[in-house]
Amino acid sequence: MSDLQNTLYESLNRLHSDLSPTTEAHITIPFGKVAHIRLTFESKIAQEQPESDAVLATRALANVDALIRQDRTYAAQLRIAETIGLSHLTTHMLDFLQDHDNFYRAVIRGRQAANAAVKDEEMDLLERVQRLIADLRNVYNLNIIYETRHPGVTRRIQEAGQFDAEIRELGKLLGDEVVRLLRCLEALDPYFDKEVELENVGPDHDINDFGQEIQMVIDCFQEDAKAGGLDGESDGDGQDRDHSRRCCICIDEYTMQHPAFLLLRCGHILGAPCLDAWLNGTAASANLCPHCRAQLCKRRARRPKPSPPQTQTEQEKKALYERLQRIGKLFTEVSRVYGDLHGEGKFVEHFNGTMRGLNGRFAREGVTFWFCRANVRGRLGVRGWRLTRGVLRVGTETERVGEGEFEVEV
Repeated sequence: MSDLQNTLYESLNRLHSDLSPTTEAHITIPFGKVAHIRLTFESKIAQEQPESDAVLATRALANVDALIRQDRTYAAQLRIAETIGLSHLTTHMLDFLQDHDNFYRAVIRGRQAANAAVKDEEMDLLERVQRLIADLRNVYNLNIIYETRHPGVTRRIQEAGQFDAEIRELGKLLGDEVVRLLRCLEALDPYFDKEVELENVGPDHDINDFGQEIQMVIDCFQEDAKAGGLDGESDGDGQDRDHSRRCCICIDEYTMQHPAFLLLRCGHILGAPCLDAWLNGTAASANLCPHCRAQLCKRRARRPKPSPPQTQTEQEKKALYERLQRIGKLFTEVSRVYGDLHGEGKFVEHFNGTMRGLNGRFAREGVTFWFCRANVRGRLGVRGWRLTRGVLRVGTETERVGEGEFEVEV
């Protein structure tokens, strides 16, 4: 044992021996008390909401900008703080070191979270992407801070290509998830497998407004048919197509239950029940004569027929659209990182290119959705994108947008 250690040991023994038993009992720390106090303190500070990495980075970058105005560097400021020593630092320097330390610790936490996300195959994809985006932004900001925004830093990162490669990989992961979600939406709400069921708007037509029944003519036709031995069968000379003998809609002869009806507009004859069903049907040509296509009346407006509520299906669709909303925000964050690296003007360009790239993929893979330009404008005054659904038909664009439609703003 060295002389210094012996001296300290003897001093401690003398101090201990001079204390009375009562005093010694008062200063003795009970076993576990320190651990209890530490756990209590940590539980209290754990309840406080930590500041986001973006806030911490903003503070550190503000210090960088202040140093640039003073024609000083970040590294030199750190060396000054190290030389002065903690006990002699000014309040301004203490704030600088606190901002530096807080952001540096945030970068370490972000890197650890990103590494854990890469290894955890069970983690939700969007959570993994969120962590990787945060790590990219933190690392970029850390380089910018340490180099005091030197232009060569950004150029060096661009030339290395690692950031661009990771940005492309993040975009691919999000794109794969978008396609998967849209396939799920297609399964819940088939678009091409069934037609939209329509209903007419307004009251039904009264066929008596368009003509009249001709009962006596029917009797003559029936007597002639029986006398000729036709008994409702065609003789091959086209009598089965004669509107005065048979209804052109159902191809049945006229009877008391299926009386003939004369249309005053064009003079053609049809079965009254069939004409009633025809005029009040939802076909686009329901207002035209089935024989000659003469317009009998103006076509009533139509609308999609309300479908019975499907609570479970609607909940599933809502969950899918909410997840798509999250992906839209993550696409925006990826483009922001790209804009940080390549210039602010490249942010919107990258985002728009991502949306167009997805549309190309949808077309190649037969996805019945696409992104079109929305009327809304985001915070930057740039038009966003809207997810819609449809198919190209005869050179015209037909679209149908669901209630879960979402828009992406930039």
